[in-house]
Amino acid sequence: MNIVDPIHQHALTMPTDVALILPDGQLTWQQFDSFIRRSAHHLASQGIKHGDLVGLAFGNPVLHLLTALGLAKIGAIHVALPFDDPAVDRKQTSEFLGIGTIISDKPQAETLKLRIIGLTGFPNPHPNPMAPGNSDPVTGEHSWLLIRSSGTTGQPKYAELSHRVSLERFARWSDAYQYTKGDVFWIGIGLNTITGKQHTISALQAGAAVCMPAGLNTYVEIVKFVRSCGTTLAYHIPSHMWNLVRISGGSPILPKVRRFFSGTTEVSDELRKEFIKRVTPNLYANYGTNEAPCATVSSPQLNARLKGTIGIAHKLLDIEIVDTADIAVGKGITGQIRLRGPGIVSEYYRNPEATLKSFKAGWFYPGDLAFVTSDGAVVLQGRSDEMLIYDGVNIYPAEIERALCENPLISEAVAFSLKHKLFKDEPVAAVITKSPLDEQDLINWIQARLGIKSPRKIFIVNEFPRSSNGKILRRELTKQYQKVTG
Repeated sequence: MNIVDPIHQHALTMPTDVALILPDGQLTWQQFDSFIRRSAHHLASQGIKHGDLVGLAFGNPVLHLLTALGLAKIGAIHVALPFDDPAVDRKQTSEFLGIGTIISDKPQAETLKLRIIGLTGFPNPHPNPMAPGNSDPVTGEHSWLLIRSSGTTGQPKYAELSHRVSLERFARWSDAYQYTKGDVFWIGIGLNTITGKQHTISALQAGAAVCMPAGLNTYVEIVKFVRSCGTTLAYHIPSHMWNLVRISGGSPILPKVRRFFSGTTEVSDELRKEFIKRVTPNLYANYGTNEAPCATVSSPQLNARLKGTIGIAHKLLDIEIVDTADIAVGKGITGQIRLRGPGIVSEYYRNPEATLKSFKAGWFYPGDLAFVTSDGAVVLQGRSDEMLIYDGVNIYPAEIERALCENPLISEAVAFSLKHKLFKDEPVAAVITKSPLDEQDLINWIQARLGIKSPRKIFIVNEFPRSSNGKILRRELTKQYQKVTG
């Protein structure tokens, strides 16, 4: 089965219902399906074949979506090469993956010495609209997307995502979002991210209309449009959720949203409180990785009761917490997370060393530390390679971060380590404050709560370095403050 098949089915069963809502108009399921077929025909006419690997560099998210689905329909594979990435990174990615063609709506902006296919508008109709655009059959085992994971070293890792595995992921998201007829979905991150692309396509596969604020630049404009669409389901990342909080008044600005999911990183207690008051009380969280998304789901009630939880393991996945010998540990004991079940990739692309480290005996090891409470809730403790050992004591970054965020004058905190000649890892932290604070007073305050596990230095900053999907770049923080401290 092809990931496009459910969309085609919607075009047959509800052709005049709305599939995409845009600031300048709407597309019905019939129109949307027609444009996917046009895209497939256009790409096939340009020489793109079943099994080809191409790069996508789009500024227009609608054209990006149509191109991605058109490629999937004819059995080609793609990877995003966003303009926001440095040209040297796109060049290295293209060379490593063996990409020979890039499809772009800004071909003049692309300087790589590759074949460029320009696509600046909706493809023209094809004289035979029902033809697939390619005669080779596409099965569920064929790949349609290369997903990218930065990993713990900062070096990107890639994995092939097949149609079958993608549809297995859809089953988890469908259960998490609880799609119903008439739902309108909005995701606040773009299609250049794996998360943005997969959530968007998942909603379309379920038959939900997708609200795409293409071309709107401010959160005031975006929220006005999202509200006008009657949005009922949404997904965003914490660093951008603050923008929704900041533009809100005294009452929730998205009152019709039934489930608003956050992801990619933990929501601080401060953000959760402000968000449910100013945006929507129906805030859910999920934990997962690009290799294994939607592994846990946390409800608003669980979030309020248990700080730091990433939720309950999804019923379609097995989750275990194990020690360094891969033996399951008891409740309340911190260890490594491992995951098993449908919708998880099985290896990294052209990277046997990383595959050997992360995939063992049918389990995927994402490199995260956690423990499970007595009632089955998973509490994240950070990355396994970010655990600090100070004078023989194991310290988890999450312990420091949660304790710091209990201070009412701190909005966000990140713990990391600086190398120490005597004690190996010196715990330090960077914080964003709501009002001026003295660093030494803050150190004294946290030492009274954590003792030996407290940070020895605290840096007050205005912002944290983040990746394109909002994750805090701890390694960049470490580099910054190694320079400061000498």
